[in-house]
Amino acid sequence: MTQNTSKMLFLSTTLKSIAVPIFLALVLLGTSASGFAQQTQASSAQNAALSSEDLADIARVEDYLNTTTTMKARFIQMASTGETSEGDIMLWRPGRLRIDYDPPSPVVITANGLFLVYQDTELEQLTHIPLASTPAGMLVAESVRLNGEELAVTGIRRGASTVEISVVQREDPHAGRITLVFTDRPLRLQRWVVLDAQGITTNFALLKPQLGVTFEPSLFKSNKPLEPQVRQ
Repeated sequence: MTQNTSKMLFLSTTLKSIAVPIFLALVLLGTSASGFAQQTQASSAQNAALSSEDLADIARVEDYLNTTTTMKARFIQMASTGETSEGDIMLWRPGRLRIDYDPPSPVVITANGLFLVYQDTELEQLTHIPLASTPAGMLVAESVRLNGEELAVTGIRRGASTVEISVVQREDPHAGRITLVFTDRPLRLQRWVVLDAQGITTNFALLKPQLGVTFEPSLFKSNKPLEPQVRQ
């Protein structure tokens, strides 16, 4: 499988695997899909037992995400399949996102409201995925609710200076999981980890993120395709 084909598979399965209105814990690296489903069931069953400390941390994280309007950063993307990529990410809430992979990859990913658009500049081909059905939809949503009607928090882990919150879709918790990892005090998004239904883990780490930056709206528009492919 080529690098570009692998990225396409990542978008069409991993990004689509968590239906959220998100982008990606490391403890399940290499876990099979069936094992993941069993552990997700157990986690979902424990969701109602969130402590007051858990609820306070969820509220802090939601407030941080909802007050973050723009962000720009370098990133390193690492998958449990062994693939590693680097590039630049730009986020402008609500709804706008751009990911540029470093050469030789021809891949550009954009979002400007309704769709997450995967663009292969070499093949001049676009693939449209409904933004609300991807992990990216969570990060660029107008209002982020991690533990509401659509999403459920299945676990919170605290380190000496980190907070990790794992989230699944309430309607289909077996579809996949996203874990948001923050440095604490001050709270800052550091990375996200996506575990898909096939047991593949993708770790998306942010490098020196800048908040409050200014973007040109045209950066979040993809080129018009000749025959766009639309995935449901």
